[in-house]
Amino acid sequence: MLKLCRRTIIIPGICLWFGLAWPGIAQPPTPEMVTPTPVAIPEKVIPLTMPEIATQLVESRSMLADLRVRLQEDNGSSESSEITYQPVVLERQSTATLKLLGQHPTLQELKEAEEEWQQRDEELKAVIERLTATDKRRGSELEGLESQSNVWAATLSATQNEIPLPLRQSIESLRSELQTLQTEMNGARQALLLRLTHLAQSQSRVKNLLVTISQARSAKVKQVLTKDGRPLWAVDLAAELRQNVVGNLAVSLESEQKQLFAFGSANAERFLLHLFCFALFVTGLRWC
Repeated sequence: MLKLCRRTIIIPGICLWFGLAWPGIAQPPTPEMVTPTPVAIPEKVIPLTMPEIATQLVESRSMLADLRVRLQEDNGSSESSEITYQPVVLERQSTATLKLLGQHPTLQELKEAEEEWQQRDEELKAVIERLTATDKRRGSELEGLESQSNVWAATLSATQNEIPLPLRQSIESLRSELQTLQTEMNGARQALLLRLTHLAQSQSRVKNLLVTISQARSAKVKQVLTKDGRPLWAVDLAAELRQNVVGNLAVSLESEQKQLFAFGSANAERFLLHLFCFALFVTGLRWC
C-alpha cells in the first residue's frame, strides 16, 4: 500500500516537471501575461492631460465647423468667376480674333484687340493667384487636421484607462469627424488643382495670342513706313488730277448707272411735271 502511494505521487510529479522544463511544449498564458495592443503614437506629439481634454474637445469641434463653412464658401464662389476663362469660351473668342488678323485689320483694330486680350490676361492672372492662395491655405488646414488627429490618438493611448467611457466616446466621435473632413478637403484640393491646371492652359493660350497680335502690329507699322509709290516731287500733279478726275467720274457713272435708271423709272411723272414747268418758265421769259 505504501508503494502504491509513492507511485501515485512520484509519477505525476515527474510528468509535471517534464512539462515545465521541456522547451517544445507551449504553456497556456496566465491572465497577467496578456497585454493590449499599443496604439502607435506619432513622434513629437504630446498627449493631452485630463484637465485639457474637455476644453480641447470644444475648440476642435469649433475648428471643424469653421473649416466646413470655409470649404463650402470656396467651392461656391470659385466656379462662377472662371466660366469666362474656360478653354471652350477662349477657343471661340480667339478664333474670332484670328479671323480678324487674316482680314488685314487697321492699326486701331489691332490696338483694340491687344487691349482686350491684355485685360483678359490680367483678370486670368488674378483668378490664378486667388486660387493658388486658396490651395496654400487648404494645405495648411490639412496639416492642422492631421496634427489634431495625432494628438487625440496619442491622448487615447496614453490615458486609455483613466478617461471615463462617455468622454472616450466623444474623442472617438471627434476623430471620426476629423478623418471625414480630411477626406473631403483632400478631394476638394484635387479638384482645385485640376481647375488651376485648366486655367494655366488658358493663360498660356492668351499669352500666345497676345504675341501674335503684337507681331501683326509690328508688321503693320513696317508696311506704313515702306515705300510703295513714287516720291511726291516726281509726280505730275496736273496729269494725275486730270486722270483721276476723268477716271473717277467714269467709274462713278458706271457704278451708278443702274441706280439712276431705276430712280428715273420710279419717278417718271415727277420728271415730266418738272420739265413742263421749266418749259412754261422759259416761254414766259421769252415772251416778256
